[in-house]
Amino acid sequence: MTRSVALAMALAAASLAAIAVGTTRVVRSAQRELVAGVERELVARVADAERLLEEDLNAVVDHLHYAAEISRYDFELQDREDMTRDLQALVALGRHYRAAALFDRDGKQVVAVKNPRSDGGRPHGEDDAEIAAHATRARGLPEGTVQISPALRSDPSGWECVFAAPVGKQAVLALTVDTESLFARLRATGFARTGQLLVVSSQGAPTVASSAGLLEAARRASPPPSLTALIARMQAGSRGTVRLDGADAEAMGLPHAEARAAFASIEVRDAQHWSVALVSSTADVQALQRSVLGKLLAGAGAAGACVVLIAAFLVRAARRQAELRARLAEADRLAKILESMPAGVIVLSEEGHVTSVNRQVRERLPAGVNIVGRPLGEALPEATEGARARLQALVDDARRSGQVRSQAAARLALYGGVEGQYSLHAVPLEPRFPEARVVLVIEDLSDLRALESQLLRAERLSTVGVLAAGIAHEIGTPLGVVRSRAEYARGKLGADHPQARGLEVIVAEVDRVSRTIRQLLDFARVRPAQARPVVVGEVAERVRELLHLEAERRRVKLVVDCAQAARPVMADPDELQQVLINLVMNALDAGARNGVRIEAQPEGAGADGVDGSRIRITVHDDGAGIAPEHLNLVFDPFFTTKKRGQGTGLGLAVAAQIVRNHGGEIELDSTLGVGTTVTLLWPAARARGIGHTGDEAA
Repeated sequence: MTRSVALAMALAAASLAAIAVGTTRVVRSAQRELVAGVERELVARVADAERLLEEDLNAVVDHLHYAAEISRYDFELQDREDMTRDLQALVALGRHYRAAALFDRDGKQVVAVKNPRSDGGRPHGEDDAEIAAHATRARGLPEGTVQISPALRSDPSGWECVFAAPVGKQAVLALTVDTESLFARLRATGFARTGQLLVVSSQGAPTVASSAGLLEAARRASPPPSLTALIARMQAGSRGTVRLDGADAEAMGLPHAEARAAFASIEVRDAQHWSVALVSSTADVQALQRSVLGKLLAGAGAAGACVVLIAAFLVRAARRQAELRARLAEADRLAKILESMPAGVIVLSEEGHVTSVNRQVRERLPAGVNIVGRPLGEALPEATEGARARLQALVDDARRSGQVRSQAAARLALYGGVEGQYSLHAVPLEPRFPEARVVLVIEDLSDLRALESQLLRAERLSTVGVLAAGIAHEIGTPLGVVRSRAEYARGKLGADHPQARGLEVIVAEVDRVSRTIRQLLDFARVRPAQARPVVVGEVAERVRELLHLEAERRRVKLVVDCAQAARPVMADPDELQQVLINLVMNALDAGARNGVRIEAQPEGAGADGVDGSRIRITVHDDGAGIAPEHLNLVFDPFFTTKKRGQGTGLGLAVAAQIVRNHGGEIELDSTLGVGTTVTLLWPAARARGIGHTGDEAA
């Protein structure tokens, strides 16, 4: 063997060795990166699980606190009927609430109810003794804290446990919860697809929510050391990642290879923490490494080709991993954006079925309805056929054209059978993801249009007020001069002069114009209401006395029924009287056939009306009514349906302004040919012991 051949062989051997070492290092680096990727994936999924479980467990604690606060007063009053009703309301909050019971300080059960919608199959009362024992142990807890029991021994499934909270110092409220449904959202997300789930309860023991292999290993007499260490860290409430060796992983039902576990603490308000972990094997990563190394050693003669293949494989794997991460990140960002959008969003697949909806759509669907998986024509069950057809046509047009298609301010009945105003947008997406081909955006404009209408009305009223003040100022002084000159001339000529009657007409007409000017000024000048406690019945009686002659002249009966409104309202009595006079005069002018009725009663109160925050005052007539096209105009200044010279159109505008200036509301309901009802919702006086208008008890 020549030195050249030896050198060549040495160089070849060195090259092969260098290729083997370099490739080995690359493979090991890739392995570390893949393992790190597995850990990051585990940490991300555990964080999602932590968030979901914290929301569900804290929701149970919040419901228990609220029920305990209500039950404390009922328990002090020993009102068994109210206690039973409160517990029934508590268990009705969710199917996972199986039963609720209230125990006194001696551990004796006072009231107990069972959720009729619960899926529990055991007869009621089978676990009463065990629940009572858990409730008794919660007696010494500080008020506002919650104790969560281990799984009930009487429950063969192992899912049920008791959430107990003290009710003052006299009782304990115990809520039996089927925790299986608390993990339903977690299972629905496919959480455990990448590994095995381990859940440790507040008692420090793994629960039945854990994967079967981990639960069986943890309950053995001698559990795997790595698993014991993991559970200990979870019991301590810490979070992080740990490594499990191959033997322990195999004992847990995983492949015989190194495994990784990510764990986090679930903080439950006012109670002990729970913990959740996800354990995943790295067997696939190690198998990949062994396969690559074996191929390299077996194909030493084709080292270059192997290097190219390995490089191509690594590049492809990295690209696939990067693409997968990008898709996951993009999907996560899109989901968050769609969820937080103020408009309703429906995502449709290639086949036209719903694959996702955001919160705005879910909240407006009927309770318990899930439209994911349905075709668009069946997605909104309360929409009319015409509305569904328009949505489908818009989506089909966007898909055919590949362009965004929109409909602005469409009037449709989509939710609850109630017609609203919506802007619709169908947005076609790139055909990369068949599960998301078209996004349908439903923007509710009903509130926006109402706000625009209110702003336009406010602007119009402001302009009218400024104009009214200017006109009143410019006309008032000349009218005063005309009236004084006419009165002076009438006094000089005497009552028997032929022109005296004409001068009287001038004075009367000037007075009428002056009244209109005063109304204009009242409308233009918004003054703070000088409110004090006023009894509605007394003001209504004064109005009846002032207008009874006018009512008799028109052969109409004026009735006052305010006996139920014993509680006064906060009002300026003169302005309240002005409002009622305007409304009654309008009713008389509307041609009431039989009578005009003034009524007052408490709004939103019990039978005695003591707790009512507002008083409902109504003025009803059976006159001609108002045409539908005029209903939105009656409170506008200068709008009137009376003949020229019989009305200024300011009566209802001034009345509405006075009501709103007092913090009240005015509503009008009218049917043409039947009659009109005007309703005032007036704030009631807060002071107690008020006997009559303007007086308060000492």
